[in-house]
Amino acid sequence: MMSGTAQRVVLGGVWACLSLAITVVAYGAFLVYLVQTWQVDPFYQHGPWIVGLGGIVYIHFVYRHYSSVTPHLDKNRLYGMGGAFLAAVLLFLASLLTHLPFFMGMSFVSWLLMIHFLLFHETQWKNVSFPILYFLCAVPLPYLKELSGLLQFLVASLSKVLLNALDYAITQEGVNLYLPKASFQIAADCTGIKSWLVLMSLTIFFSIFIKTSLLKKLLILLCVIPIAFISNFIRVQVLLLLGYYEGQETALYYWHYFAGASFYILACIIVVLTATGIIRYGRKK
Repeated sequence: MMSGTAQRVVLGGVWACLSLAITVVAYGAFLVYLVQTWQVDPFYQHGPWIVGLGGIVYIHFVYRHYSSVTPHLDKNRLYGMGGAFLAAVLLFLASLLTHLPFFMGMSFVSWLLMIHFLLFHETQWKNVSFPILYFLCAVPLPYLKELSGLLQFLVASLSKVLLNALDYAITQEGVNLYLPKASFQIAADCTGIKSWLVLMSLTIFFSIFIKTSLLKKLLILLCVIPIAFISNFIRVQVLLLLGYYEGQETALYYWHYFAGASFYILACIIVVLTATGIIRYGRKK
């Protein structure tokens, strides 16, 4: 008769092999699509970094709690597995009906949660759930291209209104802006969507190290949205002013080699200061 440790290892191995086989069959095509998307979608080129950061947290957790893995069913685990499995099936069907990959990503995450509900005690679910749920930050959100088109026109229109109010000669045709010495097209990278997605994923990751309430963490995440878009809008105005005074070539050189990194770092600093202020204000209250 096998010892308790040997039995646990065997059961865990069987469960792992069975889960891997089902995962490859059900979600293999989705995972291939995801990797290809990270290579061509400008909004999600940071996808591999999200998987890497989540993987580090996951490996650290499993390393610390490997000895406590006990694959068996009790009432709490059965409820958790049942709910996660039902969510995985419904979201899988929703993805097939709507052709939205994000639903498939949610289904994949629910499936992974179901697997881990069997392996870990309910007191550990919170810690193991974070790196799994964090994977959703690498799954493309639906209708981003449509949102990008609207924001491109909005940024162009607001830029024209602002610079005209400051007595700068600028005209607009759709998403194109014309200055005396330069002309620019407000592209998808100028909308702030990419900055928002990257800042949001980083803020979510570092929120696990912040000792504060869930409400304050949500407030910090909400603050990321205006910070990302406003900082990006300011970056566009600096680019336009450089084009107005120095010409298009100088402005584009600045945009490619300086503006993106500098304003992104500035946005990160503002997020950190905002988070610090929210946490300290709560403590004083």
